[in-house]
Amino acid sequence: MKVTPEEAREILSKVASKHHFKLHLGTDITNLHELEEAVDIISADSLKHHIGDKKNDFSSWVRECVGDDHLARELKDKKTKKAIKGALIKRISYLEKKAAEGKPISAKEWMMYGQVDFMLGLIVGFVVGIVISILL
Repeated sequence: MKVTPEEAREILSKVASKHHFKLHLGTDITNLHELEEAVDIISADSLKHHIGDKKNDFSSWVRECVGDDHLARELKDKKTKKAIKGALIKRISYLEKKAAEGKPISAKEWMMYGQVDFMLGLIVGFVVGIVISILL
């Protein structure tokens, strides 16, 4: 299933406060990046609390609150921190690339490109000038 840049940005954004994911020990998760970071530090007991034989709270939250059915299906059968983190990293990377497509650059970014081009031209011109003066 293809995702538009707008949909990718929406999936990556923070969810409304009423949809925050509450980890077993009280930490609030507001987006996929935070979930991916939390998986690194979650205890084995907390992981067991959220993932069992008949439930996967991460998958449910991603489907119902974040709105990413694809990732929810990927997470559904994942039981280990490594597997969960791998699925999250892969999906977040894809979504970030999609979100960047077609996004207009800001005036500041445009000016940065101009500055880099100007400095590169200045350096090349200086070097070429020195080489020509040495040869003549």
